[in-house]
Amino acid sequence: RMSDAVRLQYAALAALYRARWQIARHPFPELADALGRHEPACPAAPPLTPEQQAAARAICNAVTRWGRLHGPLFRCLVRCLAAARLLQQAGIPYLVCCGAQPASANRLAAHAWLQAGTAAVGQNPDDRFAMSLDSFLSVFGTATLFESFAGFLTFTYPYD
Repeated sequence: RMSDAVRLQYAALAALYRARWQIARHPFPELADALGRHEPACPAAPPLTPEQQAAARAICNAVTRWGRLHGPLFRCLVRCLAAARLLQQAGIPYLVCCGAQPASANRLAAHAWLQAGTAAVGQNPDDRFAMSLDSFLSVFGTATLFESFAGFLTFTYPYD
């Protein structure tokens, strides 16, 4: 019989592969709908009970561990989608923030991170990775979305 810790590791890896598949198959607006309710700014993460905090930390650590082992295959948005899925299944509130800004001609600095209480997936907002504008738009949608995305998008769960 598998322990809960081992089961969580397998669930985290499966969630990462599913998130990667979702990003390859769905435009960002559809992915955003699955993340939660859109907020105008990046507020503080909702408070958690001690039990929720322990579960959130275990989920975030498992997703982060597998994400690091697989490197560029599971970038920040993939990790956030995977952790959000597992946190939703556990009924744990979370906050996902996505930030982007032009870095140079045809380059964009972008980052996504998730917070559940004091647990997190991703680095602080200043730690961003750069990708080509074409790559960003292929994942995140249209040029109109890019223009509105220069700043932050925030999603919270539960949806209220």
